[in-house]
Formats: sequence, structure tokens, C-alpha cells
Amino acid sequence: MRSIGPRADRNSASQLDNERELRPHSYRYVRGIVTGSEFVRRVRQLGRERGVAVRFDSRQGKGSHGRLHYGDRFATVKDLRKEIGQGLLAAMVRQLGISREDL
Repeated sequence: MRSIGPRADRNSASQLDNERELRPHSYRYVRGIVTGSEFVRRVRQLGRERGVAVRFDSRQGKGSHGRLHYGDRFATVKDLRKEIGQGLLAAMVRQLGISREDL
């Protein structure tokens, strides 16, 4: 039976705090959801670490799309402000020849 009163509020608040502590800091990324600009930023950082040329060309896409070049490979990135789902993220990582763990 659920108790009613100020003690119940304290228990639920402390339970929420405990749940937050268990979550990883980049919870959204762990689930595979990132924005287009975050993906480009992480690929650029990976390129710097590995010495691979990385560039984003917005002229190669229509509307809000652009082409991200990683060495001699490329992937089309949709709107930089919107979220990229798990399937599209997996496809772009595969097209660039990197793994999700690298990011």
C-alpha cells in the first residue's frame, strides 16, 4: 500500500536521485540517438586523432542535407539540428568505415 504524506514525497525524490546516478552521462548517445552536428563533431575529432582528413560539404546535399567526407569515404548527413535514429546512424558509420565504439 502506498503511503500518503510528506514522507512519501521524500522517498520518491530519493528514488529518482538514485536512478539518475545509475544512468550514464551520455545516455542519449548510448541509446544511439545523436544530432547531425554532434555526429559531424565526433567524426572530426576521430579524424584528428587518426590523422584522417574530414570535411563537411553542405553544397553536396539538397536543402538541409550535406556530405561528410572521412578520408576517401563519405556519407550524407541529414539536417544538422535534428536527431539521427539508430538505423541511419548505423548506416552512416558503415559508409564511413568506422565503428560506433570509435565515436
